Amino acid sequence: MRKASLTQQGIAVLHKPMKQSALLDALAVQWTPGSIRLHTPEAATAPVSLRPVQHYRLLLAEDNPVNQRVAASMLHKLGYRVDVVSHGGEVLQAVAQQQYDAILMDCQMPEMDGYQATQAIRRQESETGLGGHLPIIAMTANAMEGDRAICLEAGMDDYLAKPIEFARLKALLLQWLPQQVASSHPPAASRDNSTPGSFTVQRLTEFLGDDPVSIGEMLDIFRDSLLRWRERLRLDIHSGGQGLKQLAHELKGSAANVGADALAALAGQLHAAAADNKPDSIRSIAAQIESEMQALLAFIAAYGKD
Repeated sequence: MRKASLTQQGIAVLHKPMKQSALLDALAVQWTPGSIRLHTPEAATAPVSLRPVQHYRLLLAEDNPVNQRVAASMLHKLGYRVDVVSHGGEVLQAVAQQQYDAILMDCQMPEMDGYQATQAIRRQESETGLGGHLPIIAMTANAMEGDRAICLEAGMDDYLAKPIEFARLKALLLQWLPQQVASSHPPAASRDNSTPGSFTVQRLTEFLGDDPVSIGEMLDIFRDSLLRWRERLRLDIHSGGQGLKQLAHELKGSAANVGADALAALAGQLHAAAADNKPDSIRSIAAQIESEMQALLAFIAAYGKD
């Protein structure tokens, strides 16, 4: 059996004469504790070489600017080097130009979605015949068991539900990218900083720390997105609601990522009402969303002026 086939099954390969250091390294990799993986037995396992976290280079594929900033900030806080792209076509361009250790892949992106990009990467790996396997971790706001199966069928190796939890992200990357040293940037102690408009800065401090400048920049990005979403909401309602499901999906994920939990919940309700084609419910929920957006915009405008 070829070495590539063995390593893809999670079996370490040692060469004779065996060095003690190589044996210890292999045992460390095989016995590293971690959460249960979602890939099938045939899927490749994590890389077997141990490397410091800062030596890993990751590709983040996400089209939403709020989600981009949240995820990239978390990854930087963990010590990883990160490149960011906005759709599947850019993913393929990036992997053709740069070697990455893993990809965090949003499932729903314009032009080419995460499923299509993953399938293209797997075809390329198969065609080269070199036995390489790039770990791809799906990111999606959906959390249904069927969605996980779709991710795995497309060739993804694991699954990360949105809103992304810092601890889960750290554990998942530790699982797929073995490390010799822990991150030198542990999660900052968050403070309870609840604010009007059902908004909490505590979520932001989990990955940005208590730096008011970084939090202010994140809030500026979220403010600009809120204004765009509000305009889209009004246009979609006026035109019959054709784009409401997609808008609600984007709004729910981004709001949850920055701690706007009430807005995220309303976006979920809007998605369900749009899917069931309930005009009265859509109008009622849309009015609540606009009210919540206004409260959030008022808080953002006042942030940092105290």
